[in-house]
Amino acid sequence: KCTDGGDPFKVDIEGPADVQPTVTDNGDGTYTVEYTPTEAGDYTVNVTLHDEPIKDVPRQVHVKATPDASKTWAEGPALEGLVDNEPGLFTIHAVDKDGNPRVDGGDQFDVDIQGPNGNVHADVTDNGDGTYGVKFDPENPGDYNINVTFEGAPIKDAPFHVNCKEGTDADESGFGIFSFT
Repeated sequence: KCTDGGDPFKVDIEGPADVQPTVTDNGDGTYTVEYTPTEAGDYTVNVTLHDEPIKDVPRQVHVKATPDASKTWAEGPALEGLVDNEPGLFTIHAVDKDGNPRVDGGDQFDVDIQGPNGNVHADVTDNGDGTYGVKFDPENPGDYNINVTFEGAPIKDAPFHVNCKEGTDADESGFGIFSFT
């Protein structure tokens, strides 16, 4: 095992888009390769040392499409109105840059909800099919701002501004005056 750097590794990546990898010599016998594909699809990674392929190459890498925040959208009752004693529920639908709905999960959506008393925690569940369920507890009546972002960019129509009404509490409800005829 080498413990110093200086070797002339070359990396070539072929696929649906032109990719320019950068190779960083860590000076300890390891090398870091970074690249950013701009298109989804299958890529072939070739690595050579002294113009000879290294062990286990070429290697196939599949790059999946990422969501496009401007085309990704959300729907659900919590985006239309809230009641303070019912959970707020809505669904995020991930869509790629070509307008195709995503069919797998693994994306990181950030959901920031500000209520009348500050930040409200939201649970985001990856459904594994390109949709993400969001659930939160609006504890107080008033105005709520719901912002959903992907990699810092808001999704379509975000932020959402929703009013939360005071709900009826079963523990505080009872019979009034009534009669039978």
